[in-house]
Amino acid sequence: MLKKKFFAKALAFALVMGTVSVYGSGVVSPISIVQAGDTTVKITYANYTAEITPADSSDKYVFLEVLKDQAGTKVSATYCYPVNDGKAVVNLSFLKAAKDQYLRAYGTTLNTDGTYKYSDITKVAAQPSKLSIKYDALKGLIDGKTKEAIKIEDGYEFKSLYGSTWANLEANSLKGMEIAGNTIVLRKKAVDDTTNTTKNVPASAEIKVKIPAIPKAPKVKIDYVKGTINFGKGTQYVKITDVETESKWVKNADSKPLELLDIIKKLDSTATTLPTSDISLVVRTAKTDKKAASALSFVTIPKVVGITNTAEGEVIPGTTDKKMGGSIKYSDTSLGEDKLLTWENTTKGISLKAEKVPFQYYDETKKDWKTIATGKAVEVKLKDNGKVKVRVAGKKETKTEKGAFASGEAELICALLPAAITISGPTELTNMTATPYTLEIKDGNGEVLTRTTGIEWTTSDSNIATVANGTVTAKKSGTVTITAKLGKAEGKITITVEIPTT
Repeated sequence: MLKKKFFAKALAFALVMGTVSVYGSGVVSPISIVQAGDTTVKITYANYTAEITPADSSDKYVFLEVLKDQAGTKVSATYCYPVNDGKAVVNLSFLKAAKDQYLRAYGTTLNTDGTYKYSDITKVAAQPSKLSIKYDALKGLIDGKTKEAIKIEDGYEFKSLYGSTWANLEANSLKGMEIAGNTIVLRKKAVDDTTNTTKNVPASAEIKVKIPAIPKAPKVKIDYVKGTINFGKGTQYVKITDVETESKWVKNADSKPLELLDIIKKLDSTATTLPTSDISLVVRTAKTDKKAASALSFVTIPKVVGITNTAEGEVIPGTTDKKMGGSIKYSDTSLGEDKLLTWENTTKGISLKAEKVPFQYYDETKKDWKTIATGKAVEVKLKDNGKVKVRVAGKKETKTEKGAFASGEAELICALLPAAITISGPTELTNMTATPYTLEIKDGNGEVLTRTTGIEWTTSDSNIATVANGTVTAKKSGTVTITAKLGKAEGKITITVEIPTT
């Protein structure tokens, strides 16, 4: 770029044309200046440049005049530029235009009357002053003076500090920079309307904006065995499908682990059971007055597989519909597991045996789940008609296998087997009158069972006395033993019969 005053410019042009014209030399008259309007000057505000196309394609140079007024009566400065590929591209940043300015251009080829082929005078709009932009942890980009959030959609662009090309600034690109922190060069985009329906405005002056890195994503701790998740105090979590809905984020003010069902209920107040399909959650540290919300953690709550209880075996003596035992299976048959746990009623409770996977039962006394290892058995003490909850134990996550929460629960109803029978009634009979005897049936815990059916009565000698449904009838003198049996439990009473002779 070569800057000259008008006289020096005319001299340079004459040299290019092969003629030297100097005031007072008398050789050639100075070249007169008139506006011909042939040369094109196009101002592009997006990159604040001027594209000059000379009137004659043979021109190797063009001159650009910076005028002091719109009339073009005074020239402030003149610049010379080479022509490449039919035009000269001029960066206008040297103008540092604080106010509107005016340009015109001409080439090295003269009109037939020896005048320059001038372009029309072109107005260059003043460049907006440097913006006052800062970054706020809660609002994002803000006006440094008003402290109000800047609307990115109003038209901003950015680039790196290392000379990359300008790119449109969008909310997503800003979020991306917040992850690791960044310093960017920012400016208001130019309005470059070729239809002239909108006032052209150059891009604003550039400003550096430092975007600090947002806090790291919180670590989520999952205990598959206990069925809990610890998000950490001061966090928020939400279903990934609701991540854009701010009102659905659940605040976690407690640092203790949360039960899986509690989490499900907080996400959906209508939920009553554990999830039957995978649920993807997003977790973040909540924003504060001084810090933005953290980066996001992602966690998947795997579906909780249900289990079913099948009652099997003989009917318990003294009942009509209660089975001796049964088995637990997955309700999801695709898992291919059969008889994961077998259970059997005893005289004191229910015996549980984990067949293929570890199981858990709920201890009502200690209010906690207890685990039964695979292949092991345990007897849970219960009262008659008492209940016990069982489930497949949770599985820890390993390097090669994903963890799994405990299964859904199955409830077993206990029907205790009789352990002892006591027969009450007279031990001596002196006549042949039918005499009723009563029974007291107890379980292994010493509790009385109310069983009325299935009792088997027998006599050791039917010639001395007979028995039917607890009623004994003497036949002749002698000693007889009456037995009442229910299942494996039995009771006996010895009766002496003394019937007077006639």
